[in-house]
Amino acid sequence: QMGQEHCREVFTTMRTLEDPGLMSEAALTFGSALVVGHIDKELVGMLSECLETLPEGNAACRARVQARLAAALQPAIDPSGPMQMAHDSIALARTIGDEDVLFGVLRNAISALMDFAPALERIPLNREFAVLAEKRRNVAEQFRSYLRLMIDAFEIVDRQLFDESIDAAEQIAKRIDMPHYLWRTASMRATQAVAEGRF
Repeated sequence: QMGQEHCREVFTTMRTLEDPGLMSEAALTFGSALVVGHIDKELVGMLSECLETLPEGNAACRARVQARLAAALQPAIDPSGPMQMAHDSIALARTIGDEDVLFGVLRNAISALMDFAPALERIPLNREFAVLAEKRRNVAEQFRSYLRLMIDAFEIVDRQLFDESIDAAEQIAKRIDMPHYLWRTASMRATQAVAEGRF
């Protein structure tokens, strides 16, 4: 909460100074945590304002803000709007040629697509995100990519992908050795057992 309050202060200050770039950085930091199934109206407002004020030439920042806004708007009554926004942000990020920008955009844009876009559309994006996370030695985001791939695999009943993803996630969880990660793989192992009839 203290961190978010600092972000609010920076956001307000940068608005006064008419610096949309730093406004965007404050908004993105404010919304750096992805919370599933919750729409934060304050975050949506901040990101929307940034997108309106950012110059067209600042493609990298626009792509990042647009991706996070897409995720912040889900679950929407009509999910197609945020989904299109997510696709547009990914397309824009690819034109920039900066892997760091693409990595950040994929993290958030995929969040807007999970549970809504077809699994076969999400799988290559999640695989790409996993590769970029591994290159950056970002184990937390690697773990996120494999959790998402498990969901994708479960949705299309791809047993091989499910097993590979849960094995990879479990290895990462053991390396991190924190309950926040360990319980997730334990729950997925339970799901795996139920799917196999091992009640």
